[in-house]
Amino acid sequence: MTFLTLLLWGSLFLRFWAKGELGEYLHPSFHNLAIGTGLGLIGLAVAWYWATKLVRVAGRSCCCAHEGSEKKSNTPSHKGARSAAACFLLMVSFAGALALSTGECNEVHLVNRQLITTAVQAPTLNEPGRVDRLKEWLSVKNNHNEIGVDLLLLAGEKSEWRGALYQKEVNVIGQVRTSGLQQHIVRLLSNCCAADARPIGVGVSSEAVGAFSTGDWVKARGRVEFIDEGGSFSTRLTQAQLTKSDAPKNVMLY
Repeated sequence: MTFLTLLLWGSLFLRFWAKGELGEYLHPSFHNLAIGTGLGLIGLAVAWYWATKLVRVAGRSCCCAHEGSEKKSNTPSHKGARSAAACFLLMVSFAGALALSTGECNEVHLVNRQLITTAVQAPTLNEPGRVDRLKEWLSVKNNHNEIGVDLLLLAGEKSEWRGALYQKEVNVIGQVRTSGLQQHIVRLLSNCCAADARPIGVGVSSEAVGAFSTGDWVKARGRVEFIDEGGSFSTRLTQAQLTKSDAPKNVMLY
């Protein structure tokens, strides 16, 4: 049972890697570690099988050498039953987690999060990598390429960036989130893995919003505005045109 458990968990890590799904759950910097973990667990399974086989061979040799000197106990061992029970508990908990999770960031995840965070509430947006990407994006004149929700929120924190982006037409991909009369284009931002992901969103003003349900992936093309909320600025897309879109390869921003 130990061999099968190690083999199963190692194969699970490698399955996520082989199917290209690691990006939906882990920060890219952890991908190699996940692959190494999968290979390591499979290696441990092989080593365990080999070691226990040697122990069995050694045990038989010992019994043959002392045959007749001591009567072997016929008391049944409960080790196998305990191993089976431990494996069963692990598999039940894992199967339960799979049953309760859809495996993607959809409407249930967004609704349960309830709160649309802003740049002020997401200090990780100030990481040097995002700052450099925003500066690079703003350095290109008439840039109509896609910009991330995280960069739009980061731009709201500095006046010079707000000025550079104000009324500029941009493309944004995200999920629709409707809460009362408010609509947002939302992405999940993670520092490490799916467990610590939180939604960040930009407000959107469009006649087409009502045509989409919460959780639908859309591409929004609109003009950037910044709303002063007592010293902090929230970002909003106005006159936005929304079209249905496939989910990006990585559903989370890192």
